[in-house]
Amino acid sequence: MSRRDRSRRCVQVGAWSATAAAVTAVALVAAGTGTAAADALALPGCPGLLVIGVQGTGESSPSASPSLDTGMLGTMFGPMLTAGVDIDRVYIGYPASFGGAIGTGPGTASYADSVAYARSRLDDTAAAAVEQCPNTRLAVAGFSQGAAVVSDFAQDVGAGNGPVAPDRVAGVALLSDPTRPVGPDPIPGRPGQVSPDPAPGTDGDATAAIHLDPVPGSGGIADTGTDFNALEGRVGEFCAAGDLACDAPANAAALQVAAGVAAQSDLRDPIAAATSITASMQETAAEASTQVLLNDVTVEAGQVNYVPGQTVSQRLAEASDPGGVTDPAEAVAAADKSAQVMAAIAADPIGQIPRLAGQVGAAIGAELAANADILNPATLAHYAAVITNHTGYGATGETGTAADWFAALSQDLSGGAP
Repeated sequence: MSRRDRSRRCVQVGAWSATAAAVTAVALVAAGTGTAAADALALPGCPGLLVIGVQGTGESSPSASPSLDTGMLGTMFGPMLTAGVDIDRVYIGYPASFGGAIGTGPGTASYADSVAYARSRLDDTAAAAVEQCPNTRLAVAGFSQGAAVVSDFAQDVGAGNGPVAPDRVAGVALLSDPTRPVGPDPIPGRPGQVSPDPAPGTDGDATAAIHLDPVPGSGGIADTGTDFNALEGRVGEFCAAGDLACDAPANAAALQVAAGVAAQSDLRDPIAAATSITASMQETAAEASTQVLLNDVTVEAGQVNYVPGQTVSQRLAEASDPGGVTDPAEAVAAADKSAQVMAAIAADPIGQIPRLAGQVGAAIGAELAANADILNPATLAHYAAVITNHTGYGATGETGTAADWFAALSQDLSGGAP
């Protein structure tokens, strides 16, 4: 059983390497103030389609204007409003910071707290919109850290656990989504499909003309099994090759560990970072050890075996998820299992230790394979322009395509093109 509470994930964005300069680069392509009581934003009336936007790292603040078109989403929302029919937008103001790391904006608290704040405010705003405006449909867009928030929201809505019903959501656009699932299809769960599904209850004529570009075959740095369920077909992914947030190396589990630890840490200065990272690593290691004992170690008929279902670095990656919730019962069960293991080894060390040593040795090969891309020169070359790739969605026309899509949704909801 995973420590992750799926109804309230706080997904994280990646880290480039263990060096301080790399952590800063990661924060720039990824996405903190302490969590505060969130509230619904004032709505701009009741348009046929209300678009809710969650900006990327350094592009927002808790007091940001809900109607000022800035940042990456500003390059999408401006054209969208021009081409759309009976459409308006509101931006979710939130910290949009990454632990105070240099280059990530003025916020000082962790990425995990920043994401939790945004998610709560997004939930409240969406719920208020459907309550106040019974004929309004919603569309939601997010960039980078904001895309992680929106993806989390969409997954919960699709699973029936969100603040609104799935049929109230016309479309979801995710730009540079850290949670993007593996595969080249821009519409997750729909192999070969490039045109998003229409808004529920519409003929979809305008939406059918929209074609989304393919995305890299790799997944996002925080993909832990993304699934949009009832929203499948109405979620579109926009990801540039070489954007570490959404196009992460396939075999780099240690990178996810670094990402999760950084997402929970105070990175304002070297002393704070060292203390915070150490505490996060200790908690991560303890949780990973619990999962290894419970899932990968067996004690049967007095014989101990280590048969890993996942590598150690993969267990660490799951344990480093800042949205995870540790189950006290699992810790107790792991302590009991540890006592059984020690007793079995003590009773027969000559029979147990050589076999376990061989099993651990076999697991080392799998561990190396799980991280093979980290030291591959081709991987380094692929991410040589990571910042440019991450910040180029407006220049490459991806935000324009997203704008056309949401404008088309509004046209379909209004009964036709303007």
